[in-house]
Amino acid sequence: MKTPGKVKLFLLTEKEETDLIGMLAAFPEEIRTAALTYDPSRITRYAIDLASCFHKFYNAHRVNCEDHALRDARVVLCNCVRIVIQNALTVLSVTAPERM
Repeated sequence: MKTPGKVKLFLLTEKEETDLIGMLAAFPEEIRTAALTYDPSRITRYAIDLASCFHKFYNAHRVNCEDHALRDARVVLCNCVRIVIQNALTVLSVTAPERM
């Protein structure tokens, strides 16, 4: 797979992909708001909503598709989701397995 800087992210145009990108972009603001309001449950709700959004994406689209450029973009998107969920769980002091 190519490095993230070389991936053609503009190929991610399907509704489920753009919804997921929007959810990922909201993470910093969710953390900020949770901190300002002393409400860690916001981070929990966000992580659940992100997982739900990822589930919709994953059910609707093949990640390992024949278009290599699209596949690389979707792999990067999946990795971003993994990182954000991992960060949300870390903020909440919740451990999660690296592999299943």
